[in-house]
Amino acid sequence: MRSTCPRHGRYTKGCPDCPAYSAAYRSARLKGVKDGTWQLHLTGEQLAEVRQRVLSLLAVPGVSGPRIAAAVGISHHTVYRVASGRPTALDPEIGRALLAVTVGQCKARRVGGDGSRVDATGTARRLRALAADGWDSATLGGLCGVDGRHIGRWRAHYRPTVREAVHERIRELYEKIQSQADPRGPSEGAAIHARRLGYLPPERWADEDLDDPDAEPLPPVPDTEDHEAVTRQIEDALRDPRPGKAAGYPRPVKREIARHAHHRLGWPYQRIADLLGLRSTNAVEYLLHGRKDRPHTRKGKS
Repeated sequence: MRSTCPRHGRYTKGCPDCPAYSAAYRSARLKGVKDGTWQLHLTGEQLAEVRQRVLSLLAVPGVSGPRIAAAVGISHHTVYRVASGRPTALDPEIGRALLAVTVGQCKARRVGGDGSRVDATGTARRLRALAADGWDSATLGGLCGVDGRHIGRWRAHYRPTVREAVHERIRELYEKIQSQADPRGPSEGAAIHARRLGYLPPERWADEDLDDPDAEPLPPVPDTEDHEAVTRQIEDALRDPRPGKAAGYPRPVKREIARHAHHRLGWPYQRIADLLGLRSTNAVEYLLHGRKDRPHTRKGKS
């Protein structure tokens, strides 16, 4: 008898069916313990039989741990633990389910095909991009309502798949952050560490490529094309800063002009925006920090 409904591997708050399954399971367990017929754990030869069954399933082409887990209704971590031989005891209900599942059932439960699990590539890329922008695990965990350690595991791509609910939660969080006026995170240390690990920032990924495992990142936007020529353009723009004078300059040159004007001359953002022909001071902020108004994601904007 299951202690949870068939859709979940553990009791899930808010599920309309889990309470009924849980109550029936507790009732049957109490009755079995009282009668002396309840088997608390599988051990020894029985556990070895379950392990051999799992290993034989994993040896079949097209069958994976997540597919076995989806067919049985348990966590794929449990499947891998049983296969490794680490547990010395196992819940009889799980053991019976693993012994009863067939190869056909496992193959029919394709990862993501039933909406339960999806490829983890997009989740990892989004979290790495956020880390490169200064979002640490603890902060993201607080925004997602999960332990920061989970963020670290998903970011490390430690499993090939994640639950679809996790994928959607991270996708929504990523899009929400990138839609902000300033999408930078609070931790400069996290950004430095992420860059050292080779994590790519958001501007290196087209939104439609994030979930494609075979997609390649976009080339980095060059800061300069010709140092001497850019230097002359910067000096000319700052020597006679009429509004709109540098509006037609290439984006990398605009970025260098903004950096010189703001960091060296102390110009306010509005004066820089007027010189570069930008619509708002937010556009200057994005330009200075290489944020979301990128040529490959917002075509047509200066």
